[in-house]
Amino acid sequence: MTATATPEIDSLASPSPVPTPSHPLPYLPRIQFTFSLDPQDLVDQYRAGELDAVSGLPPAMAATLGSSAGSRLIRYPGSTLSAVVLNLRPQRTEFRDPRTRRALLEAIDRDRIVADEYPGLAARADAPIPPTSWAFDPTVSVEVPFDRAKATKDLAAAGWKRLSDGWAAPGSKTAATIQLVAPDQESSPTAWAIANAVGDAWRAIGLRVDVTGLPPTQLVSERLEPGDFDAALIDLNLGLDPDLYPILASSQTLKGRSNVSGLQDPTLDAKLEADAARTSDDESSGHPVIGPTAPPEAAGLSAAHGLNVTARSPS
Repeated sequence: MTATATPEIDSLASPSPVPTPSHPLPYLPRIQFTFSLDPQDLVDQYRAGELDAVSGLPPAMAATLGSSAGSRLIRYPGSTLSAVVLNLRPQRTEFRDPRTRRALLEAIDRDRIVADEYPGLAARADAPIPPTSWAFDPTVSVEVPFDRAKATKDLAAAGWKRLSDGWAAPGSKTAATIQLVAPDQESSPTAWAIANAVGDAWRAIGLRVDVTGLPPTQLVSERLEPGDFDAALIDLNLGLDPDLYPILASSQTLKGRSNVSGLQDPTLDAKLEADAARTSDDESSGHPVIGPTAPPEAAGLSAAHGLNVTARSPS
């Protein structure tokens, strides 16, 4: 018997095309990509039949386009987290107590935000890492329900005092005003709408809130990097292989790095370093993988995990 060597197979190689009698090869003579800074420009080109598909639209615009005759939406999991990041720098004490951060999260009706601002194109975020990720662990993703009454109790338990004109932070006798910054409406209509919804939610429990919208460059250079904010609504792209180290580790608080909250926690750092040694292979070996087992509000007050959405025509 003569042994026959098994040819090596490149798993990434495309198989040889098999001609279909009714379709000459290639089926697509070319693929052309069109980019625009104006979402409405893409919508107009799509409606005019100049584009076969369009993606990267604001959720509300994508939902409207997908519901039009002859169109459909293609949804697939995204890796972008919309969250409110609190200023946790060492010199800032008002949000240091975890009960304060939890109270602020409890006051936000995130299901309503998802329904109003994402029309079915996002999921409420109970942890920084989405359930669709290999790194998600449901045992450490704890739901924090919307509950204004409990938010008020937790805020008081954390040392905040209710006054006639707002809430005084621990150690203060005057009402605090939370400065919430976000991308402006022109830069990101969705982020601006969420920031205003969060501001309304906090005002509903008696807090004073100012919401300021800024162009992205100004937001980063003048507010986030120098720490000139109380809270910030930002989008965090955690990637398909999520790593929380850049947004939570103490070493990442330096200028130009991603820990914009300024959080410095040695215990959390140790968990982050241990987690960084894990890979997606750990999932099959039974290790719980999610990133650090931090409380849900540690990486910011998670609002929503957005989906990647493409509207396409049948042609």
